[in-house]
Amino acid sequence: MPNISLPLWAVSKDSTIVDDACEPLPADTPDLAGKLVLIRRGTCTFDTKAANVVAFGAQYILFYNNAPGLTSPSVTDPDVLGAAMVSAEQGASWVASLAAGSAIQVNIDGKLTVFSSPANNVTGGHMSTFSMWYPTAEAYVKPEISAPGGNILSTLPLEQGGYGVLSGTSMATPFVAGVVALMKEARPDLDPHTIRTILGTTGHPVTFNDGKTTYDYLAPVVQQGGGEVDAFAAVHTSTVIDVANLAFNDTAHFVQEANFTITNRGSSDITYNLDYVNAATAYTLPDDGSTQPQTFPPDLVTSGASVHFSSGSVSVAAGKSEVVIVTLSLPEDLTTARIPVYSGFITINGTNGDSLNLPYAGVASSLKDATVLDPSTGYPYITSTSDNTFVPLDAGTVFTISIANTTINGTTDNSTGLLIPNLRIGLVMPSSLIRADLLPSNSTYGTYTNTTTILGVKTLGAIAGTPSVYQPRANAWSTAFYGVLDDGRRVPAGTYSILVRALRIFGDATNPDDYDSAETQSFTIRYVH
Repeated sequence: MPNISLPLWAVSKDSTIVDDACEPLPADTPDLAGKLVLIRRGTCTFDTKAANVVAFGAQYILFYNNAPGLTSPSVTDPDVLGAAMVSAEQGASWVASLAAGSAIQVNIDGKLTVFSSPANNVTGGHMSTFSMWYPTAEAYVKPEISAPGGNILSTLPLEQGGYGVLSGTSMATPFVAGVVALMKEARPDLDPHTIRTILGTTGHPVTFNDGKTTYDYLAPVVQQGGGEVDAFAAVHTSTVIDVANLAFNDTAHFVQEANFTITNRGSSDITYNLDYVNAATAYTLPDDGSTQPQTFPPDLVTSGASVHFSSGSVSVAAGKSEVVIVTLSLPEDLTTARIPVYSGFITINGTNGDSLNLPYAGVASSLKDATVLDPSTGYPYITSTSDNTFVPLDAGTVFTISIANTTINGTTDNSTGLLIPNLRIGLVMPSSLIRADLLPSNSTYGTYTNTTTILGVKTLGAIAGTPSVYQPRANAWSTAFYGVLDDGRRVPAGTYSILVRALRIFGDATNPDDYDSAETQSFTIRYVH
């Protein structure tokens, strides 16, 4: 909208009209040139409304919203020299004044930019739907803390406008960094571990929100950590817990007894009352027998663990510490095959007003029983380095490899136009060790003298670039095979397949029974010089 100063004229004197200016205006409509035309949003497009007022000479249009907040009106009519929007409340106020006979002159400075940020009453104050979930592969509790990071008004480079609304850890991380700076300013002696534990225990747990609805139970610890960071509490707490959370692990490695230490850094004695509150228990796997973990939102249930303390209250003298012993009874009535993850918060309320929440979590099944590599998902398979679509190729596909342009470790492909076999692997759960061993497709080893037995299977050896370690689930990756093994040997031209074995969580790398395995389709390689 350019700089203007014009009298305001409303198409309708009814601010509740739903189809303002959606039909041609009456024949007795005045000449709208030299007026700022006020139109309520709704029913038809901005262009339709604009066309109906342009027919009477309108050049400048001011829409008012029919919902909270603002949006940018899109008007393409070249006869419209300026269009803008005001809030529903402002528009209704002006319409009421015009209906009462008042004259309104509107002055607009075209150099000004008005930004409106209405309150987010749907997901505001809750975990973002895109935020990562834990625990780690070995059931350690993460994250420690959460911070505002969804739809944040932030700075941008000037060439990108100077400001914008962004989401992600790029927003949450500097928020926490600012809190840490305040903590260090107030108490320069704080070490990184203590900062971590204070942040993790002074936050405020939030209830679960699935992006549409807020529920009356707490979001799982493995989603929110210690809850929303509280800068004031982190700076001013007199109470310090020696851990940021308690991990009870899975049922095969269940922690029978945990403990934490309360330190009173204040100048007066403090008595702490201990209790706990459960968060929702999240099922990792769906209820259809699939080995693929659920996407957001997962199935949640309110069955939680029972937490027991060595004492329901503990008194800590000024400058002293006391240890609290914690035992836990697993939740009941859970489907262990779906890998339920339970969690909650130990509440620690001091007579000095300090209020802390110590997160805890565990897995109510054995993670070693979880499938890691599931052939029913289609992995592993052979595709081609020249095929960016990663489509599995037919068994017996012939690949031609240029020996002259292949590095010894198989990482370089300068064979323009040649097909190179590409091993594609995807996991349904993370694995700390993935083997990819080459097999002759006919299982005849008589013509191969350099065979080796690996985990009970006679193979030609691992292909170059493998074994692979610490691979996450869901994120498929590729390894090109140039006919070279991990020890530098080049295999003869022939027909092969690749045996992929992924170590299950908590598995013994020397025990073949602790691996999930699958074999690719066969393929043939030949060489050119």
